[in-house]
Amino acid sequence: MLTIDPYERLHVLVQGLPAKPERMPTPAEVLDEVCHYFKITEERIKGNSRSDFMNWARQVACYLMRTMLDMRLSHIAKEVGRTSHATILRSVDQVAEVMKANDTRAAQVLVIKARIEMIWPSSVRMPPSPAVRPVRITPDPETLNEGIVYPASRAEDFIAFHEKRIEQMTKKFLPPTFQEAIEIGRAAAGEGCMSVFDAVTDSYRLHRLAVGTSRTLLASDCRSAIVFVLRELGHSFTEIAEVVGQPNHTSTLSSYRRAVRILAAA
Repeated sequence: MLTIDPYERLHVLVQGLPAKPERMPTPAEVLDEVCHYFKITEERIKGNSRSDFMNWARQVACYLMRTMLDMRLSHIAKEVGRTSHATILRSVDQVAEVMKANDTRAAQVLVIKARIEMIWPSSVRMPPSPAVRPVRITPDPETLNEGIVYPASRAEDFIAFHEKRIEQMTKKFLPPTFQEAIEIGRAAAGEGCMSVFDAVTDSYRLHRLAVGTSRTLLASDCRSAIVFVLRELGHSFTEIAEVVGQPNHTSTLSSYRRAVRILAAA
C-alpha cells in the first residue's frame, strides 16, 4: 500500500517517469510541442506569415515559454524569430485573455501545456500546504479523482478531456431551417419581443448586433424570422425595427416580405 505525506512537494514515480527529471524542457522543446500539435514546421512559426492560424500558434508558443519557463521577453523573441519584445508581451497578454474564456482556443493551450507536463512532471503543480487546503492521498486508481492525481495520470486525463471538448466545439454547425426558426420564435412569444429576438438569434448563433446590420444569408434569415413572428403578434414595423436594430420601418417591411416569400416557396 502506498502512503505519501500530502504536505510535501511530491515527485512520484508514475508510468516510468523519473522521480526528478534531470532538467526542465528547453525553449526549443516547448516550440517543438507547439509545432507538433498544430502540425506546422518550426520554419513556418518563425516565418513572416500573419495568418490568424499562424499568429495563434506563435502566440501560444510565446505564452508557454513565458508562463512555464519564465523566460525573458527578449529571449522568447529570438526563439520565435521576432526582434521586438513588445510583440512578445502583446502575444502573452492576448493568450492570457483567451485563457479566461471557456472556448476552443483555451482548450488547445491547456492540451499543449498538459503534454509538456506529462513529459516533464516537475512542471506539474504540487499539492497545497495544510494552511490552504487539506489533501487526501489515495493509491486506488479507480478513485484517483478523489485524491491527488499524479502527474502522468492527470496529464493524460486532462488531454483526453480537452481534446474531446475541442472536437465537440469544432463540429460543423447546422443552422435551423427557416420554418424551424419561426417555430422557435413562436415558442418564445409568450415572454415578450426580446425573448423572441434572443431565442431566434441564439438558434442561429449570431451576435445580437449582427442581426440588424449584417448582410449575410444567415443574418437575413434570422432577421426575417424575427420580423415575421413579431408581426404575427401584432407589433408595428416601427416597433419591430427597434427590436432587431434596423434603421427604419422600410427595412423591416422588406424583411417581412422576404419571410413571406420563403414560406410561400416551402
